[in-house]
Amino acid sequence: MPKGLRLCTRHSSQARLFRLRAYAGITLPNQASVFLHESMDFETVGAFHEAGYKFDAWHDVAWLQRGLATESATPAEIASVDSVCRDARWHAC
Repeated sequence: MPKGLRLCTRHSSQARLFRLRAYAGITLPNQASVFLHESMDFETVGAFHEAGYKFDAWHDVAWLQRGLATESATPAEIASVDSVCRDARWHAC
């Protein structure tokens, strides 16, 4: 499995434990990264024009999102970052 796909799969598994959405920002052009995210059911929701600077040039940045769990009518209580990081389920993935 390619490194990028392994990384995305692991983060998706961890985030799903906490009923989160996944978001990605991709500096364009980067067709390989766009393809990777779309193959994992991310959808493009927008772009910021000339928002990223790398390789001595300004680039557009695409924003993608993916729902990871069925929405609940009542959201879970908000947890602190510290409590999430201490949760054993986070480290089990």
